[in-house]
Amino acid sequence: NIDVKAFNAWNLKFIDVPTSVVSIGEDALYRSYGATIYFHTAEPPAMNARICSTDAVIYVPAPAVDTYKALSSLSQNKVLPYALTGLSLDKTSLTLGTGATDTLCATIAPEQFAGLNVRYTSSNEDVVSVDHAGVLVGKKAGTAVVTASLAYLEGYTAACEVKVTGSSGIDGVEADGKLSLVV
Repeated sequence: NIDVKAFNAWNLKFIDVPTSVVSIGEDALYRSYGATIYFHTAEPPAMNARICSTDAVIYVPAPAVDTYKALSSLSQNKVLPYALTGLSLDKTSLTLGTGATDTLCATIAPEQFAGLNVRYTSSNEDVVSVDHAGVLVGKKAGTAVVTASLAYLEGYTAACEVKVTGSSGIDGVEADGKLSLVV
């Protein structure tokens, strides 16, 4: 549940309402002037009176537009369908040395959905770890798949195969820091 005046959303540009939210109290997204708000369920959560300020743009699943538009709690806002066309990563494969780092950048299309939360996971954290911003760290030799997904929307994923080598990733420098010279 999101309670009454739960967020003073004055400076928030994007509000991503999780599918787990079942009710929203009056003015819960208070002061959300001009914000972009995303709902991800075809059935809206229970809403008491007005939930957000006017001039918010509210995106909902396409089949649910009329249902959301009919709610008096959203009558002062623009309710539009969202039609995501995809999630992609800037790399589909890469090689890292042990201890080396790299960053994956996710792109959500179309551009107006760029504010949605992206979640990164590694199929093997012992080989490569990834943080919330897509920063990878090679841990030990092996291969893992790093997957980006949208936090509250199923079906949108992108993957990158990461091979971690025993080297540092710098030509001639091994993971143990020893320099090998080829003359």
